Amino acid sequence: MLFPKDSVLARTVSLPDDSARDVRLETQLLHYDGIDWKGYSYAWSPDQHDAELVPAAGRELDLADYGTFRTAATSTWRIHARTECQRCHNHWIGGPLAFLPAQLNRSVATNSGSMINQLHAFRDGGWLTGEVPDDPQSAASQAATLTDPGDETADIALRARSWLAANCSYCHQQHAGGTATIDLRHTLESAEMRLIGISPVQGTFDLDAAMLVSPGLPSDSVLMYRISTAGRGHMPHIGSATPDPRGISVVRDWIQSLEPRHAHPATATNDSIPVELATTSQALKWMLALHDNLLQATDRQRLLESARRAPPEISNLFERFQPAELRRRIRTTIDPAGVLAVAGNANAGRDMFFDKRMQCAVCHRIGTQGGAVGPALDDVGKRQTREEILASLLEPSKKIDPKFATWIAQTKDGKVHSGLLISRDEQQIVIRNARAENTTLNADDVEELQPQAISLMPEKQLNDLSDADIASLLEFLSQQKSLPEQ
Repeated sequence: MLFPKDSVLARTVSLPDDSARDVRLETQLLHYDGIDWKGYSYAWSPDQHDAELVPAAGRELDLADYGTFRTAATSTWRIHARTECQRCHNHWIGGPLAFLPAQLNRSVATNSGSMINQLHAFRDGGWLTGEVPDDPQSAASQAATLTDPGDETADIALRARSWLAANCSYCHQQHAGGTATIDLRHTLESAEMRLIGISPVQGTFDLDAAMLVSPGLPSDSVLMYRISTAGRGHMPHIGSATPDPRGISVVRDWIQSLEPRHAHPATATNDSIPVELATTSQALKWMLALHDNLLQATDRQRLLESARRAPPEISNLFERFQPAELRRRIRTTIDPAGVLAVAGNANAGRDMFFDKRMQCAVCHRIGTQGGAVGPALDDVGKRQTREEILASLLEPSKKIDPKFATWIAQTKDGKVHSGLLISRDEQQIVIRNARAENTTLNADDVEELQPQAISLMPEKQLNDLSDADIASLLEFLSQQKSLPEQ
């Protein structure tokens, strides 16, 4: 869609309190200056009489100031920083994420009570020009309607694909600025998604035989893990900190409907609840049993106790089921000044750096240990101040060394490769992925080669850590002042 200069889109976000009264918390604005869309947020006052512009850094509201919200998943409401707005509402995607033909292609009631397609209503009211399909409900391409994920009479693939399109496709599509090569737009054929039966490039979370989507096996699917967990591995990174139960059900049912490529392992049963959750796939199976309310009260209690003893990549799957008083507060922001004020332990920081769960050493090398995807960090303490090192950890995409920029290469047969551009000449192009695997492509076979504005290093890697843990990692890195080994 094309918008005139100075177009403004607005959305007010409300939360029902314990009396079912809708309480306004923030109004979000998108303003189109003729070149870019820029986001602004206004925070409503507790008395609901007015709203004021939130500073660029964002703000956190205490829900207790606005009423009683005992059923809310959190005691605070976070208003995002403007830079976070830009991560999704960027010029690659075109700005608006919801005010689009596919989202507007639905039936709405008129003042007289009759129903009309919303695209037709906008056209008839003079708000929308151009070609509007005579029958939008059967339209293809950009106007193709989304299926309500909650409509149990609809095809499960359409429901799941629509949920993924609405929640994930704005980053996960071609030219959207992300590093992943999957494309979750609902108008594509399944093979074009580059999702089903594909090995993950960035992190397996120790799933058994991990695939992005393992046909018939939700517990081996990285996508299932990403949307089910809280904390560091949760997707989407921005705008959502709590898993969506309906989305989990729909995506799980869709994955189960796909024809499996190998035999199913035994499913979780009430008589085999483990004392310790040993693997992520095992934990994901039991989380889904809990999600479906299949466990007796005593078994549920045993499982949640086991989850509380597990490492974060497992315990975060169960966080939403834990009693409120036992839930870990999963941070959404990190205060750099607070971290810098803490004295870190370099030995503890070293252990974290080389812990495979942190994935630091998967890409970065110190001495003879580590990968070769990101820059070597032997001398990072000499090159950067503690403040600069911390900033690069918290916002890896803010400043990217051109040598370590992410590139996406698409070949003429539709395959997509993402990673570092190792070499390029008239004959061939070499791309190195996050597993440090080089792929050599014939230059004549490459249809498109584009740099991305997003770092290969995932964001929010430190959100599961305390300030003391981050300070220890920072102290270890700050002490690295020798030249990298050649």
